[in-house]
Amino acid sequence: MKATGTFARYVALARLPILVRRQRRLERKVAKLQAAEEQERQVREQILEALKLAGIEAKGVVTCIGYEVIRRTRAGRRTVNAEKLLAVGVPLIDVQWATEVGKAADYVEVRPMKGAEVKAA
Repeated sequence: MKATGTFARYVALARLPILVRRQRRLERKVAKLQAAEEQERQVREQILEALKLAGIEAKGVVTCIGYEVIRRTRAGRRTVNAEKLLAVGVPLIDVQWATEVGKAADYVEVRPMKGAEVKAA
């Protein structure tokens, strides 16, 4: 097989064509999975909206076709925003005491019920 590319100038890159082909094959597989991942996220959002519409509160559980559907919530992330504090004249040493709350998370978890035998989806 004839070497194509400048990699052939370097002995340490002798395996590069094999690795490049492998990476490209894996990248195609990952692209397919990313599409499925996005679809799965959208379905979870639809389930969450249905739970909200039904009035299911946080930590609420309903069962469906052998699965527990649980509405989960998580508080937003807390971080210090030093720029805001310094802008209003707070001494740098006092910045450690300030926190900023991020957006809270609201999501669902779907898992088989204990002891339930469910068919593959």
